[in-house]
Amino acid sequence: MNTQPRRSRRQFTPEFKLKVVLESMQRDTTMATVCSRYDVSTSVLNRWRKEFAANAAEVFTDKRDHGARARAQGYELRGIGTLSLVSIVS
Repeated sequence: MNTQPRRSRRQFTPEFKLKVVLESMQRDTTMATVCSRYDVSTSVLNRWRKEFAANAAEVFTDKRDHGARARAQGYELRGIGTLSLVSIVS
């Protein structure tokens, strides 16, 4: 019978995960060193690295609302690729 208390599942912040993943990708460190420094298992670090690689391209996607700028300048989008001037009454 095991009398040791169960260790609760740890939760890591996204900032911590990013820090650990970026450090593990540096040329002068090994994954084993990073895992022991931050007390995470290699399987967890591998999962974080895969998730990072899969989602890294999203950082560079265009999230701007192209219509917002046109509306702010007094234009209104009408149809595909056409703009028309909206009269602004003061």
